[in-house]
Amino acid sequence: MAKRLTKALRGKRRWVGLVCASNLKTRNDIEQKLDQLVQQLGLSKTPRLMDFFHSETETSRRFCTDYDKHQENVGVMILRVVHEDTPVLRATLGEEAALERHGMTTYTTSGKIRLVRLRMGIEKPKRHKG
Repeated sequence: MAKRLTKALRGKRRWVGLVCASNLKTRNDIEQKLDQLVQQLGLSKTPRLMDFFHSETETSRRFCTDYDKHQENVGVMILRVVHEDTPVLRATLGEEAALERHGMTTYTTSGKIRLVRLRMGIEKPKRHKG
């Protein structure tokens, strides 16, 4: 049996919670936007979309009312980003006009996905037992 990578040997990553525009309705829409960002910013690896709730879901509505009263009719998502790419991604998506320009803007970042979910009011998805 192959040895398992220890935590120290695995690549470091950050979890980025984002708010996305209401016109992004599917995971495919988000992944296309991410591919464009990778090209524009020269990221070393495409961020992985972990959780996504478009603007018409209960999770995103709850986020709009509970967490960010300035945002209405937006979706929420969480990306796994390579540690080295995090500063440039946050700088670009943290700009004031990022939501209009890129269709998404950062809300929170952490080294633990649990904390990003907690801050954004996203429940951990149920695991499917097969």
